[in-house]
Amino acid sequence: MTTAHPLIAPGAPGTPAAGATARAARTIAPAALVATTIALDEHAIRRRKADKKRRYLSQQVPILRLIGFLILWSIVAFERTGMQGSWQSLALVGAAFVAYSLGSWLVTLVTPDAYLSVMARAFLVLDPFLWMIVVYMSGGEKSWLFTVVLARVADQLNTNRRKALAFTGVGVLAYLSLLAYVMLADGRSIDWSEQLGRIAFLVGVGVYLSMTAGAAERLRDQLADAVRTARDSIRQLQAQSLELLDARTRAEAASHAKTQFLANISHEFRTPLNAIIGYAELLDEETQGEDEKRREDIEHINRSARHLRGLINDVIELSRLEVGKV
Repeated sequence: MTTAHPLIAPGAPGTPAAGATARAARTIAPAALVATTIALDEHAIRRRKADKKRRYLSQQVPILRLIGFLILWSIVAFERTGMQGSWQSLALVGAAFVAYSLGSWLVTLVTPDAYLSVMARAFLVLDPFLWMIVVYMSGGEKSWLFTVVLARVADQLNTNRRKALAFTGVGVLAYLSLLAYVMLADGRSIDWSEQLGRIAFLVGVGVYLSMTAGAAERLRDQLADAVRTARDSIRQLQAQSLELLDARTRAEAASHAKTQFLANISHEFRTPLNAIIGYAELLDEETQGEDEKRREDIEHINRSARHLRGLINDVIELSRLEVGKV
């Protein structure tokens, strides 16, 4: 008697498990596509944020600083056109601004990640005090360029309200340092009624901008919460998809093994049944004209064996259909 092994290794090429693997992979493909646009690995997320922060602080901010200084220098140069001896001082100030911008870029470029935020923040605080050189050259306490310190407050609209308020204070201190220089170094008197109005203007606009930064901060927090929720949902979807894939693979492998087993065992049952039917027919022929009771028993055996063989044939046919379908 020959018996074929009914078990098939899940995932083998050409088996139902391999087909289930491919179908399940197509099922979870949309989740994988979303995962390519929303990072799921925590280490990769932290690394990407750190790289983005370093690129912003060590490259984009110094470039913007240099552009801002060049714009201020150009405004003062236009206002002082025709003034005697103005170009020497303008060239000196321009060279100082360029050197400061390049120096801040080099310092932030070599600063370790652990201290990069502190170093970049120190340059951001120092910038408004250097801007006062341009304000001084364009008229000092009478210059309309005193509002330039609000540009640093506006820079904080993408951060939070606390930083916007802090740089409002830095801008006021920078302007007060200009007024102190005018009084102490130049010996000029200050009209404090006018200057207090200017300071109040700086404070008022700074507070308004900080309120705008607060609204933007809340929107960013909501967006961050939505992204975190999306990441959690994608992780759960991927885990459930993998569990479904594993369960489906095992189920189809078990179903195929069952079908193979039924086909094999049915063949093994049919062989002795054919022998029983054959012997029953021989006995029926040999007992012609003999005891009727004995012939009825033999006929009963024959009918039962044929019925059982019919059932086995049905099982074999069903097994063939299932194997062909899988």
